[in-house]
Amino acid sequence: MAHSCTHCQKYIFVQPQDQSDYSWSDVLEVDLQSIIVGASDGCAFFKWCISQRPEVSDPTRLQELQDRLVLRAEMWAGPRSNFLGQSVMLRWVDQSGTPGDNLESYLKLLYTLAEVGEPAAHYNIARHIYKSVGSPVDFELARSWLEECNKMHPMCKLPKQDTLPLRVIEIHWGEAKHEPTLRLTKSTDKSPYAALSYCWGESSGIDEVKLSSKTRLDWLSYIPFSRLPKTLQDGIITTWQLGLHFLWIDCLCIAQDDEIEKATEIAKMPQIYRGAYITISAARSKSSDEGFLHDIQVPSKDASIFKMAYTCPKGRVGTILLFDDPIPQMQEPIDTRGWTLQEYLLSPRLLIYGIHGLRFCCRKGERLDNEGTTEETLSAWNSRRLASLREVPKDIEMAQEKWPRILTEYSTRTLSDPEDRLLAISGIANHYSELFRDEYLAGIWRRDLPAGLMWSNIHRRYPRPLRSRAPSWSWAAIDGRAEIFWLSLVDPHLSIISHSIQLVEPTAPFGAVISGRLTLKGLLRNVLWDGNSLFPTTSSSTAYLASTDKDVLDETEISGSETGFIEVWCLQICPLESTTRGPAGLILKRECEQIFRRLGTFIFYNDVVKSDKRDAAFDSRFNTEQREWSLSSEMQQINII
Repeated sequence: MAHSCTHCQKYIFVQPQDQSDYSWSDVLEVDLQSIIVGASDGCAFFKWCISQRPEVSDPTRLQELQDRLVLRAEMWAGPRSNFLGQSVMLRWVDQSGTPGDNLESYLKLLYTLAEVGEPAAHYNIARHIYKSVGSPVDFELARSWLEECNKMHPMCKLPKQDTLPLRVIEIHWGEAKHEPTLRLTKSTDKSPYAALSYCWGESSGIDEVKLSSKTRLDWLSYIPFSRLPKTLQDGIITTWQLGLHFLWIDCLCIAQDDEIEKATEIAKMPQIYRGAYITISAARSKSSDEGFLHDIQVPSKDASIFKMAYTCPKGRVGTILLFDDPIPQMQEPIDTRGWTLQEYLLSPRLLIYGIHGLRFCCRKGERLDNEGTTEETLSAWNSRRLASLREVPKDIEMAQEKWPRILTEYSTRTLSDPEDRLLAISGIANHYSELFRDEYLAGIWRRDLPAGLMWSNIHRRYPRPLRSRAPSWSWAAIDGRAEIFWLSLVDPHLSIISHSIQLVEPTAPFGAVISGRLTLKGLLRNVLWDGNSLFPTTSSSTAYLASTDKDVLDETEISGSETGFIEVWCLQICPLESTTRGPAGLILKRECEQIFRRLGTFIFYNDVVKSDKRDAAFDSRFNTEQREWSLSSEMQQINII
């Protein structure tokens, strides 16, 4: 039941008039005192707003904010794309308009709905969703999509299977039986199989049934359906309903306590998913316990829902529903997991059970269970974004353009075991190697060096991993999103002398590594660094006009330094490009002699100062530092580990 009361109904949301793309408009502003009064009188919406109020440790500052805080609402004014279209952003700000105590970080997104018959339903407001995805009608729709693709799409034909999964689950289901009979069997090229893509989650259910030396003999004769986690059960039901008798599930088909078998089968992942007749994606499920064939309800029964007054563009007044839902609305849970990206990209056909409905993806395109309607879901934009990565590169140029985008997408995702950072993308790397015909060096192609060293973690940073899993010059050495800023120029003085990678498994060149080393010759300069700015070694009072990005949240060398500075060396990767940009390169720490470890990146870029602060004196100093940087550097041969 949506909350509504006299307190929150005083405030009317106004439909934004600007229909341009990527535009937000202020639609509401309420002072804190009014919110406190309403909350104390039982208004659920204002109580919820107070729960989102920023915490301030300083009592004096807290009292100041009590008097000046206002809650401001902004509504997306773009077309009905549902990227962020059906949403309201709430933000606490000073009445002066300037955020305080990092209030900008205290943002909350509320999704919006219009009930049938409401004036707002004619504009860019979403509807309630309540539908099934596991009914006979739904399975019939899925079978029709699959049959059409198999008959009409030559680009979706499965490749000849030279490499097969070691095992698959064989499914038999008698008409009089309540559940199927399952057993493990050896796969053959005459047995088309489905593959299940899903999130393990924190489920203990998988630990109880996963293939191991304890369960192997039993599972070869009989796997008890009732003991399987719900997502695995739903995968088996879906496979049978699609007319298939064999299903590949990693935890049941790979011995989880046999490291040699795991390494061998993981190396076969590209062939396993590329060879699957269909990949069933449990996209809506955060764990193997949730299942994916249950009905979809948006908002969910656990959502906080508020009914608010709303004025449409032509002046008609009605209501909209704002909701804060624990079930994600923008991104499928499966799209947050690292391992599942390669399953999505490599599978020729996918049947996706998403948070807003059923989808079928193949090399030809995408089909939706709401085709023929004007409805779009909040996850539609994310789906289209990922679908663009599925296009098979036709040549090296296309692959070269797509690989950095895949890398950025992958590196934003999480892994249950951070040690899998290289392993979980190895299938995609293996696939792309067929085009590149190049060496793969701990996540970076040899052809991309040295420019490929200029990756940066410019979003949320994490602490440095306790255990080394890649050389410091590889994006795989850290957690978080890695972006490569492709350089138009590479320093002509810089050269790669040699490289070496020690693999965990010699037969898996795209998998985990023990260590790696790059030997380079280039311009090196000794400076001081406080984690934000670079300073001359002769003086720490005036910083260079260069921006820096550190790789991790907190460098212990800096935080543990008595002066707040550490001595670093800057290796120039990019020369001076123009009066506004360059040089740029890596920030390194000397380990011993000529052995260094990467800490971050630097770049001379004139936006280090806001445009209204730049004058002739700034330009003169900036250009002087640009020119003198290279002149004061020395050619050296070094090793980066």
